[in-house]
Amino acid sequence: MRHGRPVRFVRAQLQAALLRRHGIHARGEYVQALRIEEAKQMLETEDVAIEDVSVSVGYEDPTFFRKLFKRRTGVTPAQYRQRNRIRGLSA
Repeated sequence: MRHGRPVRFVRAQLQAALLRRHGIHARGEYVQALRIEEAKQMLETEDVAIEDVSVSVGYEDPTFFRKLFKRRTGVTPAQYRQRNRIRGLSA
């Protein structure tokens, strides 16, 4: 303890401030952001079905994944893949 407060409490406050600074207001949002970033990477580099991407990043329901992806990125997973596909992979 320093100055009367446990270190982990201060660390939690700092983490929360950092997340808010990046537009993330809850830990659940942070986890979603990480999952969506991983999905974006998969969509750019791997030739797998969107349903498989959904499951790989932790969403068992592909419909929920598609809606969440669109809400967070502004485009569907299919549109994202089409616009951001790395050359050399089949479309």
